[in-house]
Amino acid sequence: MGNVPVAAHIDGDFEDLSDEERQEINDYIEFKKAQFKKRKENENKD
Repeated sequence: MGNVPVAAHIDGDFEDLSDEERQEINDYIEFKKAQFKKRKENENKD
């Protein structure tokens, strides 16, 4: 998958959405990725 934005892989599902809606989804994905990264870092501290 590399550094390709996650949303790029599901763009087909977003064809009917406005740019603003796509941006909101992308922002949420970035937020969740940061959350998971933080959780993983915390697990590795143990």
